[in-house]
Amino acid sequence: MAAGEPERFHALEQPGAGLLAQLLELLQEEPHLTSGAVLERFRENEYESAVWKLAAWDHLVPEGGAEEEFRGALERLDGMLREQRLQELQSKLEGDGLTGEERDEWLELLQDRAGRNS
Repeated sequence: MAAGEPERFHALEQPGAGLLAQLLELLQEEPHLTSGAVLERFRENEYESAVWKLAAWDHLVPEGGAEEEFRGALERLDGMLREQRLQELQSKLEGDGLTGEERDEWLELLQDRAGRNS
């Protein structure tokens, strides 16, 4: 189950985004880790209590649907990242203005949003 580049979630301004990025990075580096080993890796980490809550959480996802649910969640988070970046560029456009590269990115994000909304 490929999650892409986990470090992208460090930029997401949402609760738990930093934890998600750290978990994905850890599991990409060491995919064999058990839940217990993951809990141990987060011992005395700022996210320790959150990881314990996640480990005990009954997610109610059917056994065969975990990968599809995970992929869907990553797609939604990537959409949130795109929207966040669009808002950052929009604010900059209204203030100091955009560089040529930023303007291209802004237009691409606007087109992406329009495509998703149609």
